[in-house]
Amino acid sequence: MRLLVASILTFLLLLTTPAAATRDTCSCNAIDGSCTATTSCIGGCFSVCPSGLCRAGCSGTDKGGGDDGGLDLMMQVSLQQTDSNTAQVAAELARITHQPVLFNSFTTDNAINLDIKRAVLWDVLEALSASGKIEIGGDDFTKLKRIRQALVTGEKMAVCMHNVSIRRMIHEFASLSGLPIRVTSGNPETVMTLSVKDVTLEEFLARLSTEGGVEISMR
Repeated sequence: MRLLVASILTFLLLLTTPAAATRDTCSCNAIDGSCTATTSCIGGCFSVCPSGLCRAGCSGTDKGGGDDGGLDLMMQVSLQQTDSNTAQVAAELARITHQPVLFNSFTTDNAINLDIKRAVLWDVLEALSASGKIEIGGDDFTKLKRIRQALVTGEKMAVCMHNVSIRRMIHEFASLSGLPIRVTSGNPETVMTLSVKDVTLEEFLARLSTEGGVEISMR
């Protein structure tokens, strides 16, 4: 009888214990071997590897992906600060962007006064980076600037995406490059898994367009 009760309890426990969430893994290497990026996420992931500038992220709710689609460097922000220090400016940017922000002045942390209305986040970060080191979403802004240059100048790279919607991947590259990339026809919510090497941004988008059954514009 005890054995029967124990067996029943074990069976009920198995029924009520939630299954572990499946994690997606993305990894890529720069074609010159200068860097690698790997991440494991719940709800999809991506990795982008230009030379020396590898970067990976999550597309879902894990690791800060969120429903907002992650870091949007092209979002418009308003920022008013009076007699503030770099920590206060960083905290306000973190509140606005929903991303962790670090801002360390190159010199003495003098009082900062800002009155910014509906400016592009990228432009705000670039202006602030003249007086200090900025990290946003775990990335050094200097690195993000170099990635943007690599993308817009047609540098070859490797890209991996796993269980990511076309819309989310388009958002990532539009944010990083500053280009008006968008889906003009087809279903942008199509979820795809794709790994490619030795492609420019334009070539990757062409591949994404063909395999995802959508039209993508960069203009």
